[in-house]
Amino acid sequence: MSRFLKFAASAPSPSVAPAEEPQEAGNPDGFGGDAILAFRSETAPEVPHADPTPNSPPAGPAAPGGTHISRRAALTIGAAAVLTVPVAATVYVLATTHQTARAEVTARPAVATGTAVLEAHPTASVAIDGEPRGQTPLTLALPAGSHTATITVGSTVRSIPLTIQAGTTTRQDVEFAEVPATAGRLDITSEPAGARVTVDGVARGQTPVALADVPVGDHTVAISSGDTTIRRSVKVSAGATSSVAVSIAAADSTAGWLSISAPFELSVLEGGQVVGNTSAARLMLPTGAHNLTLSNAQLEFETSVSIRIDAGKTTKPTIAIPNGSLSVNALPWADVLVDGKEVGTTPLANIAVPIGSHELVLRNPQLGERRRTITLAARTPTRIGVDFRQ
Repeated sequence: MSRFLKFAASAPSPSVAPAEEPQEAGNPDGFGGDAILAFRSETAPEVPHADPTPNSPPAGPAAPGGTHISRRAALTIGAAAVLTVPVAATVYVLATTHQTARAEVTARPAVATGTAVLEAHPTASVAIDGEPRGQTPLTLALPAGSHTATITVGSTVRSIPLTIQAGTTTRQDVEFAEVPATAGRLDITSEPAGARVTVDGVARGQTPVALADVPVGDHTVAISSGDTTIRRSVKVSAGATSSVAVSIAAADSTAGWLSISAPFELSVLEGGQVVGNTSAARLMLPTGAHNLTLSNAQLEFETSVSIRIDAGKTTKPTIAIPNGSLSVNALPWADVLVDGKEVGTTPLANIAVPIGSHELVLRNPQLGERRRTITLAARTPTRIGVDFRQ
């Protein structure tokens, strides 16, 4: 009875798992050598409880065939079973995940594409959505949807929206303006032929000569035979042909010279044809009377002059230069000088100043000096404003 009372007093309540007793020396089962501490409920199914007696066999679990199993062995078997369950579950989850991923890859649809055909005149560089793709003509496979084609010729750039539909072809043909020509043609002839030709001081052969690579703008042509040199000023236009023709044989006896002094360059025309410009020291003209037109389009200036050319002589007509209108203001105020000459204190309105380029100076004793180069035209007023506080 005292052993039974000991069990009743020390056993935990059914809802709390008993703690493992420390192993004692010489007891391989770790139950302190007392059979009543080998709780049957931990290692085997419950059986009807019977009062223990001194002659009762040990109450531990029995192996198949009646062999007794120690508590340590039972715990080892239980731990192995507990560890096996998570491993098996993990293997099952990994296998299931792999099969699901394979199914998703197999089920994923291919990206739908269409075709874009791009043409440009002249040939252009092409980028799609910012990525360079080559030169036109160009055929590309693109994903269905909206894209932007950037087409570039020189410094000209065009952005074109592209809508690509699956299985279809979209065409774009872009026409760019022709690149402006930077040269013109110059035909030079003389009577007699075989005269030496220079253009802007550079030898270009003998007459007759056709030059197809003359830069656009004004040029000086010199035609020489023996001791005689005839100079002509000519204007070359982009993609156009200009001509210079001279008669050297009659130059000494039937020609004279024209020299014009002006503060800016003037084109010299006769009968609507350019015969030269005032950048040359002198121009050769046939003897006799001439009605010339002198002009400068930038300065809105044009005037007529009637002259007479004498054989072997130089004629120097006087050209009247008109005034333009200049108005100047400054904050807070300034003294104004034009080409070094004082013209007053701001504000100044409608000052008469000869057309052409001039140096304008504005001075304020406290705020310093400002300088500008200005160009006055004949008809359009020029207005200048300066803020010394900035």
